[in-house]
Amino acid sequence: MATLTFQTERWRDVLPELQTMFAEHSKDTHGMPVELDMDIYNAMDGAGQVHVVTARDDGWLVGYVIAFLKTHLHSKSIPCCFVDSFYLRPEYRYEGSGQRLLQALVDSVRGRKIYLATTVKMNIDRILRGLGFVELERGYVMEASWPQ
Repeated sequence: MATLTFQTERWRDVLPELQTMFAEHSKDTHGMPVELDMDIYNAMDGAGQVHVVTARDDGWLVGYVIAFLKTHLHSKSIPCCFVDSFYLRPEYRYEGSGQRLLQALVDSVRGRKIYLATTVKMNIDRILRGLGFVELERGYVMEASWPQ
């Protein structure tokens, strides 16, 4: 098993490394490319709302969780953590590393409700339930086009 470290890192500090992984991450998102709206991310970071937890193997970035820390849009008194992006390099999966990365996120945002929707191709229900997540809703996606 790899000896990974998990830590919270500042968005602007880790961004160059994150960007090197986006093409690889896009392979796991059902054809939805990882192309961040940098204007919005940078504005949210300026407001202290972007939260990044990374997984590193001897300093090399092998995974990340990017989340937004803010109150819920429907209930402004509830502090929340909205998981926007979760990725772990394939060679680090199936050893409990994904669960440990998510646990590092949970530990770093104690006191907030955590909302996580996933587009990964593999079923991670068992991992999420093991961490204490409960299913709230299901999401579906389709590409709609106007009738010709």
